[in-house]
Amino acid sequence: MSNLDIKQEKQLIDLVERLIELEKDKTVFNKFNIFETLKITNAEIRHSNVLGWLLDPIENHNIKGQFLRKFIEDINEIGENDIDLEAIDYDSFEVRREWKNIDILIISRKNKLLLVVENKIWSVESSHQLEKYRNIVEDEFQNYNIIYVFLTPYGDPSSDPDIWLSYDYEKVLNNVENIIVENKTVMDNDVLLFIQHYALSLRRNIVGDKKLQDLCLDIYNQHKEAFDLILSNLPDQRNIYQNTIIEYLENRNDVIMDDSGKTLIRFITRELDNVIPKSPAGWTKSGRVFLFEIENFETCMNLKSVVGPSLTDERNDLLRYMNQCPDKSLFKTINLDKQIVDTSKQKNRKFSHVNGELIIDKTKYDIRNESLIRELIYEKMDELFEVYIKRVNEYLLNFTFLNDAN
Repeated sequence: MSNLDIKQEKQLIDLVERLIELEKDKTVFNKFNIFETLKITNAEIRHSNVLGWLLDPIENHNIKGQFLRKFIEDINEIGENDIDLEAIDYDSFEVRREWKNIDILIISRKNKLLLVVENKIWSVESSHQLEKYRNIVEDEFQNYNIIYVFLTPYGDPSSDPDIWLSYDYEKVLNNVENIIVENKTVMDNDVLLFIQHYALSLRRNIVGDKKLQDLCLDIYNQHKEAFDLILSNLPDQRNIYQNTIIEYLENRNDVIMDDSGKTLIRFITRELDNVIPKSPAGWTKSGRVFLFEIENFETCMNLKSVVGPSLTDERNDLLRYMNQCPDKSLFKTINLDKQIVDTSKQKNRKFSHVNGELIIDKTKYDIRNESLIRELIYEKMDELFEVYIKRVNEYLLNFTFLNDAN
């Protein structure tokens, strides 16, 4: 601590002593939880198994259709489905797990009602996954009222938000905790303990713990100067990732860099630069209507294909051309109804992220291991250039023929 003054040294010692005391608090640290012990807190299939068990009215939890009813009430409110909740016979439902690879299928032949649940904890959709499930279900369950539910930690939208309702784990947790309160006296002790452990696991690992957040804020406020001193001397992880990506791109002869910063690094391939129209509209100085964009966020780094704003109809032409691509996975997030704009009204400046790929999940790696991070980024970028960027490049090179045809 030779470089610290006496005040700074005391602030750090006080903080360390507070953290040592906190570590002894079993309500914060090291409280036994069966899901954490088995290391299944983020395993989608395990969560789906527990949810399927809770949703099934004939299972051995003794809550019958209570959890199912709360779930359907939520879905009815979110999706404005106008389900007659009082007319439903909740005992008539059957719950299937992994039927045709669908996470959870909730069926009532009596009510002609079907709920399809796709559960994503920290993963992303596979190509055409939701479309495939929809085709399977609608072929098998004709004349049913079918409701599609996309369950994620924070209620993220699916690739088809008009069909799949977004549902989050905070609502799941609220329903689980309400079930515990309402049924303590009728549940077996083992069942009650299991559900309590599940609720605690959700709060700790997925939804977040408000009491713990308040405690952390209190500690920070009391030891703010010590924390600020520590944080000011930590390496800036986004700078490390940014520098690695820029180094990689600048070493490639087939790439032209565009306006970039710490959060967004933009580029285009040399081949595409001869094809993509330029229409300066306040996005980048180059005026390119299309760019590859790398998002350098705190927890992850993603590659996106982005169609930027334009003062002419070239932007709309490009989007329509992308929408015609036979490989629907290549530009899967195009929604022409929302993304085509009247370019004569420049209040309509639009950015369209038409697809993306994960480069690296930063939460898995120690920022001090720069050589490993560099190796992983280089390896992933090589793969993206060989597959994803190559496919985009090959398809968009023909955009010139569309322009010629017009």
